[in-house]
Amino acid sequence: MIDFGGWSLPVQYTGIIEEHHAVRQKAGLFDVSHMGEIEVNGTGARSFLDWLLSADLSRLTLERAVYSPMCYPDGGTVDDLLVYQQGAERFLLVVNAGCKDKDATWIQEQAAAWNEGACGSSGSAGKVDVKDRSDEFAQIALQGPDAARIVAQFSHLAPALSLKYYHHTTLDMCHGVPAIVSRTGYTGEDGFEFYCSPDAGVALFDWLAAAGATPCGLGARDSLRFEASMPLYGHELSPTITPVDAGLSRFVALGRKSFIGSEALTTRTPRHLVGVSMSGRAIPRAEYPVHQNGQPIGIVTSGMFAPTLGHGYAMALTDTGFDPAGGPLSVLVRGREEPADLVKMPFYKREKK
Repeated sequence: MIDFGGWSLPVQYTGIIEEHHAVRQKAGLFDVSHMGEIEVNGTGARSFLDWLLSADLSRLTLERAVYSPMCYPDGGTVDDLLVYQQGAERFLLVVNAGCKDKDATWIQEQAAAWNEGACGSSGSAGKVDVKDRSDEFAQIALQGPDAARIVAQFSHLAPALSLKYYHHTTLDMCHGVPAIVSRTGYTGEDGFEFYCSPDAGVALFDWLAAAGATPCGLGARDSLRFEASMPLYGHELSPTITPVDAGLSRFVALGRKSFIGSEALTTRTPRHLVGVSMSGRAIPRAEYPVHQNGQPIGIVTSGMFAPTLGHGYAMALTDTGFDPAGGPLSVLVRGREEPADLVKMPFYKREKK
């Protein structure tokens, strides 16, 4: 167990590698109740979010979820999050635990400016209200190829089985206890996320574990998201790393709308997040320098031994002038240059049935 932003969280239950393989081969269970939930509502809520977030929200409906970065005016990243539309004028943002307080303050500040008419057309677009509801939710994530089979064992959870990827619904979890259920995930596998009251979350976790899901900690969650090349805030995204730098341009609607940071992102020269595979047995770690022809050209943002793939990989942020064809790469591991190769991301991609 470790302290994480005031939460006591498990790094592992039986072992990181064992839990990692359980998710890839069967199903793993994560208590991620430390994540933040921020509600935005009001007649101007949708227009406000379209200005606050970089993604194209035109696909957002009462059934769909949308992933989006949230930027500062200079293009740096405040956080990356999920948006769920809960009603015609009500939306739920699911944010990273370590950013929750900062995010809530930032969103409330932008909402105040919006309500004062200080944001372009905001004066005629309707008012918004922002509320941090994080204490009202537990979040339990079930991930892996057996996730649907496990959910099918519970008649009250069965409506989740009809969900498409990045869709959500609300169901009666048991005895009138409501839950939001979505099908997104942070592991590269199929799965479900259940948002319910903290008291109900304890029972739900126990039900799913008894049905065959392996409890998993933060260690496996990190190695799984890493193999799927999903960004981790503070590593692939930060106030100094833009979503474009991080290879998330498909979630940045440049040229299609105006949003906080859009002007800066139009003029900034982007860096490039690249995938690196170690040629030998060395294991790259965050902050290790990346060299080309013996010269520094970037830094590892996340690196580790990839359990599914059997050797070391890294995501690395390279300089603006980096030439992929400019010569051999290496990673400086404990003062020694270890040979490496550029590879495509994601490192792991599940076979869709």
